Amino acid sequence: MEELLETLYSGIVNVRDWDLFCKKLSEILSADSVILLSVNRQTNKPQYAASYGVSKEIQQILLKFLPYDDPRINLAKSDPTKPHIFGANTPIDNNKLFSSSSIYKEAFVPDFIEHHLVQCISIDRIEELYIIICRKSGEDSFKQDDIDILNELKSHLSRAVKVQKKHASNDKYIRAGLNTLKHQPVGSIIANSESHVFHLNEYAKSIIDQKDGLLIINDRIYHGINKKMTLLSDVIDLTLKSDQEHSTSLARGEHSTKPYQLCVKPFNARRSPFQSQHSSENMVHIFVIDPERPTIMTATLLENVFGLTVSEARVASSLAQNCNLKTTQDELNISANTARTHLKKIFTKMNVTSQVELVKHIATSYLWSSD
Repeated sequence: MEELLETLYSGIVNVRDWDLFCKKLSEILSADSVILLSVNRQTNKPQYAASYGVSKEIQQILLKFLPYDDPRINLAKSDPTKPHIFGANTPIDNNKLFSSSSIYKEAFVPDFIEHHLVQCISIDRIEELYIIICRKSGEDSFKQDDIDILNELKSHLSRAVKVQKKHASNDKYIRAGLNTLKHQPVGSIIANSESHVFHLNEYAKSIIDQKDGLLIINDRIYHGINKKMTLLSDVIDLTLKSDQEHSTSLARGEHSTKPYQLCVKPFNARRSPFQSQHSSENMVHIFVIDPERPTIMTATLLENVFGLTVSEARVASSLAQNCNLKTTQDELNISANTARTHLKKIFTKMNVTSQVELVKHIATSYLWSSD
């Protein structure tokens, strides 16, 4: 059972990849086939399915009837509190209903399928999950021991589906977050307390490629001066609790005078269902800034960060680099009135009152400044 549950929870990464769980369950129950079928309660339509031991021919037949004309599903749905057995030893009324169905005549009789064990699990207001287990004629019918196994699995299956749903809904935000980190104008490194690196963005990669004080070997990050390399975790604290963070500087190579500026922010890693609380560890997000690198302040970046229009962002970008409104007017080929109109709106959006304050606010933004 433990191996079966491990297989089940490994499937929550992708709900459409539970075929291995079906195979493990069929081995435990000595079944010829196992089907997991998710049904939308409101539309009575299948949402996804996984199976083992079902031939392509039988799959095509099942698709014609599941879940509309399958008495196993209909009866299990009417009484979801217990598993249901259909076969040679089931009550005569159920047998008549079962043997008169189209799915029985087209799929089960030709394929010698006689014994069925079905469980309905209510996941939430919308979804029901059905476990359909079959044995062929000549084999033993399902017994109480088989029902006990399904009863033990019921809560685990419900939990696995709910966890998978949560992971699936978070997946788009995870991808969006990683894409944002990729294009940040500061170095972004995600690592654990043992200096193992799990992610780094383009800026951080360019710093690592310089081999100027920071280096990654076998997915672990090192700090080195004068050809002496030390794990980063031996130089700065990477074991912070979730409510801590700190900033520090990090020396570079012989030919660099300005040290890297680092800000280390911890966060909790997700714990898997079979992982003990003590096994879960905090991760750290390390922001790295190279003071010797030219500041990147494109109009598009200013537009996104401060909510400026395209025209306002161009004025702000030019001012930040030239510190002179007349130069900005000439560079963008705009009139003094237009420049002042944009500037007034920029002041309001960025909550500043002067050009000096504006330039300082942009130059010291946390996105690209060591401050």
